[in-house]
Amino acid sequence: MLERLRLESGVRVVLDPVPDRRSVAVGMFVAGGSRLDPAGQSGLAHYLEHAVFRGANGRSGRDMNRAVDERGGAWNGYTDKELTWFVCDALAEDVAFAVDLLSDIVLAPDFPPDLCERELEVVQAEAEEAADDGEERVHDLLDAALWPRSPYARPVVGLEEEVARLTVADLRAHHARTFRPERTCAVVSGAFDPAAVRAHLAARLGGWRATGAGATPPPTAPGLVARTAQSAHLSQVHLCLAVPGPTRTDPRLMAAHVLAEALGGGPASRLFERLRDDHALAYTVYAEVQPYTDRGFTGAYVAVAPELLDEAAALLASELSRLGRDGLERAEVERAKAALRGAWLMDEESVAARMHRLGEEELLAGGARPMEAWLERLAAVEAEEVNALARALWPPGAAARWVALGPLAPGWRPRAHLRAV
Repeated sequence: MLERLRLESGVRVVLDPVPDRRSVAVGMFVAGGSRLDPAGQSGLAHYLEHAVFRGANGRSGRDMNRAVDERGGAWNGYTDKELTWFVCDALAEDVAFAVDLLSDIVLAPDFPPDLCERELEVVQAEAEEAADDGEERVHDLLDAALWPRSPYARPVVGLEEEVARLTVADLRAHHARTFRPERTCAVVSGAFDPAAVRAHLAARLGGWRATGAGATPPPTAPGLVARTAQSAHLSQVHLCLAVPGPTRTDPRLMAAHVLAEALGGGPASRLFERLRDDHALAYTVYAEVQPYTDRGFTGAYVAVAPELLDEAAALLASELSRLGRDGLERAEVERAKAALRGAWLMDEESVAARMHRLGEEELLAGGARPMEAWLERLAAVEAEEVNALARALWPPGAAARWVALGPLAPGWRPRAHLRAV
């Protein structure tokens, strides 16, 4: 049974015992992510996520890596716009080791100057690699188009000129501002003794006390600004159309998931059938929902050859307009609900996926819930609820944000159907 508690320090704990497994997934989540990067220091949260692996609590990064390897485990760290998190997958017998390992890098990173400066080169190489990923980069541009001059307008990996100026002193200061007990959640999923793990987490994290003021998002933080961007090395054009949508706690969010699944989820979805099956315009096309804590968007993405861009953009916009005008048929809604239910239940077979879902929910969505609660809400979604949301998001003549990246003609814009702004 799922257990949620709060330690004396303020750290949240979610225990998710799955007795029939032979492994555990341990996660430490810190609320903040790149949205807490100070103005002029974009990429700092991502750099910090890298740097803690260079040494912690007196152990070198190499020693920690070897300790994980010799147990057959795996560990890693991630940063997005609202979270930084660290995970360790291990055998059930090594759950205490995994808790200790992640506690060390969260509470007591050493930040050895020479190694952290070397890690900055790794971070810059990762940013260059991300710039070569058209799908990832066009979504950064989309966030900037939707929320210009906000922390969300900057890519998680940071702006190149700002990342180059980051220092080890910046790391130490940002760690003190953001890695704080009230922002942290520990999650354990898999085969473990709840009483023993609860006591061990209390011993490691219960006495944690933060000093100084915590970080808050900067009021303005200019980021990427281009709506269209030439890119000589990309062979396809990457196009997004989106409108502001439900946040993480919006009661319409479940309907938005159903809407996106029916519009552009699997091979039976409208966009897949229209753009791929009927017209062979694209290999990759999908609809998406991106909820953040205080904002969100719903939209669609397609990657297409330059000579097919106008046709693909017109069809994409036409389908979004038709969705807002006519809604979905009841059979489409039920098929989308069944697809989501199946995908979510299959995800629950993985203790790592369970751990990740629970950590996000606990810190960003009002508290972790068992999958049964998600499925009950999904089952309760009616076609009328989904279509009311479709009309609100995509009314006739809706003003959509759009971004395009790739080998574009100068001055290119999407043609009418939706009024692009």
